[in-house]
Amino acid sequence: MQPGSLPKATPYSLTTRARVTAAVRAVRDDGFAIEHEQAMLGYNCVAAGVRDGGQRVIGVIGVVGRTTFAAQRLARPLRDAAADIERALSHV
Repeated sequence: MQPGSLPKATPYSLTTRARVTAAVRAVRDDGFAIEHEQAMLGYNCVAAGVRDGGQRVIGVIGVVGRTTFAAQRLARPLRDAAADIERALSHV
């Protein structure tokens, strides 16, 4: 491992500060995250954050599956589900 780099779980893992920073920015902009075999070969993940009233992320909902499932197709439904959870929490 090179100085300043992160451990590499798979050949697709994000291991530099620049790549991680870009990924975090994309999550903030898009409202969801998709990873393709970055943590484990053969698996994809899509997730959306659940926020409190102050826009702080307090939880995450996601789906992990074999690379044969289309993670991108689940991004919007997961964002919608996260928004439903946020609304429900605001009444608690």
